[in-house]
Amino acid sequence: MTTPIDEVIHYLRTNGGSDFFTKASFSNFASISFAVDVFRDTGMNAPELANAQLAFTMWAELIAKPTTILTAPGGENIVFYFSDDIDPGEDGISRTPSLFPLYREVLINRETNPFQTSFGFGDYFGTALHEIGHALGLTHSGPYNGAADELIYGETNVYPEDTQQFTLMSYFDRDNIILSDETPTFTDHLITTPLLHDIAAIQAIYGAATSL
Repeated sequence: MTTPIDEVIHYLRTNGGSDFFTKASFSNFASISFAVDVFRDTGMNAPELANAQLAFTMWAELIAKPTTILTAPGGENIVFYFSDDIDPGEDGISRTPSLFPLYREVLINRETNPFQTSFGFGDYFGTALHEIGHALGLTHSGPYNGAADELIYGETNVYPEDTQQFTLMSYFDRDNIILSDETPTFTDHLITTPLLHDIAAIQAIYGAATSL
């Protein structure tokens, strides 16, 4: 049985329905600005900078809310940088500094996240997409955070489609769900764009883009 899309959107705003309030967003803002902080991350190279901006663009192109990518930090709503100021076991985080409730920081752990390779996207380009999704107002699709090893599909997921087939905000691998009589097979590939349920949820917050 397919989960109704309005329920899916609710799960992606409330950590699978476990939060009393929906996650804060920039829905009441006239526009959303994004910047990569090259001053705090002096080791960032040009391909990494381009891919960080592309990760934000992947979301921005889906929504009606005007967005801007700034050439330097200063006045942005979301700032992105690589950092060692996070737990070594975490690939990335999105956080709101206590004194700046209308500001989001997206930190990516460079040690575990090759962001750019000679072949294009690094292994963890999806981490940037995931954390920017948080910054824009999406939660995980279930009541979990940073505890992937403790999750068991079929026991701890809230709804069947809580997998990376449908949302990059999920912790469950894309091959968990079977929606037909055939067992799905997936080659080892990277998440390089928001997925079906991500699109529905982000457009529920900011409206759907009418043009690219």
